Amino acid sequence: DGRFSGIPLTDLSSDQREQMQVTLQKLIEPFRQADRREALQSLQAQGGLDACYLAFFTDHDLGRDKVWDNWRLEGPSFVWHFRGAPHVHVWVNVADSHQVQLNA
Repeated sequence: DGRFSGIPLTDLSSDQREQMQVTLQKLIEPFRQADRREALQSLQAQGGLDACYLAFFTDHDLGRDKVWDNWRLEGPSFVWHFRGAPHVHVWVNVADSHQVQLNA
């Protein structure tokens, strides 16, 4: 329905938005160059990071250290979900269209 949890990246300061670009590059770095390029093209076609939201979740705080172990970067056709508890899980979905149905 187009509603996402968290803060819109457009609400971040310019230096924070620049850091999100750096973070995105680090997230996709392990993938093949062709896949990185395709993911970025798909993300850009749906508004880029400016169309995304960043959410942190306080459940499953590993070590009760108040460090966010669960977070989600999400936009119309892009989801990167990281869950650090009870062990690491990463769920990624990148599509050319916002009409692709997600299961998580």
